[in-house]
Amino acid sequence: MEKYEVVGFRRVEFTDDKTKNKVDGYTLFLQRAPEDDKIVGIECCKQFISCQYVSYVPHVGDTIRLIYNRYGKIGAVETC
Repeated sequence: MEKYEVVGFRRVEFTDDKTKNKVDGYTLFLQRAPEDDKIVGIECCKQFISCQYVSYVPHVGDTIRLIYNRYGKIGAVETC
């Protein structure tokens, strides 16, 4: 599994206009050592985690692993 470092996060909380469901979670800004030899520097990405399914509260500097459920969504976050 890939390890990421949390370099930033944004709290997300709103009601979806179409479904009227409450969306509550965090947008994580992550970095990791590149696995592709064509990348020079640090590989960065953005991921969303839902508080409905994941109990992780992010902190800048955390090292984490993302665990995906059978639907391809993040189902858990493991701190390293």
